[in-house]
Amino acid sequence: SSCIGKVSKSLLSRKGNSRPFSFSGKMQLLGVGLGIFTAAQLANAAPRTEENAAWNVNFEESHFPLDYHGKWEGHTYFPSPEDWRSLTIYQLLTDRFADGDPMNNEAYRGGFDVRDMTFRHGGDFVGITQRLPYIKGLGCQAIWISPIFQNGENMYHQYAQHDFTLIDRRLGTLDELRALTTAAHKLGMYVIVDVVMNHMDNEFFFE
Repeated sequence: SSCIGKVSKSLLSRKGNSRPFSFSGKMQLLGVGLGIFTAAQLANAAPRTEENAAWNVNFEESHFPLDYHGKWEGHTYFPSPEDWRSLTIYQLLTDRFADGDPMNNEAYRGGFDVRDMTFRHGGDFVGITQRLPYIKGLGCQAIWISPIFQNGENMYHQYAQHDFTLIDRRLGTLDELRALTTAAHKLGMYVIVDVVMNHMDNEFFFE
């Protein structure tokens, strides 16, 4: 875990050279759009069921991913800062930070062993929530947590995702993630969730 200083201006304000949008560019864009639509029809992500409701960010029972949506009833919108570069951000790997609920350590196919640096150590949303005052006391205005979705057995870093609709049970429930977010907002802090879309795990389990 670490306090990241002010975000690099070169990363957040870089601008490329503007060029006319040609016909070939439009055709490429159309091709990308059709590809995304086709992939969505072939994609398989967890539909909402009674069994997975506590961890499913999708509130639609349809099996077609384009129908999926999430909602947070009664939630008060917390606006983003005018300039993210002005914030001091505390980045952490959720599994390595604090174990607030030991009952979820073995919640999904094991992989828990605090004696092994390559296995999971039990950190979760509850543990982060309990320590938000400490992070704020360091002078940080935001936390940046590792990816939240279902991962492989001992993938403590959370960058080996299986499904982009199911929260990893070893990190906690959707309600616990919302409680973390609400607690941070009450302290005037922001929550950034790391989202990795360009790679997944190389080992899957099907039931």
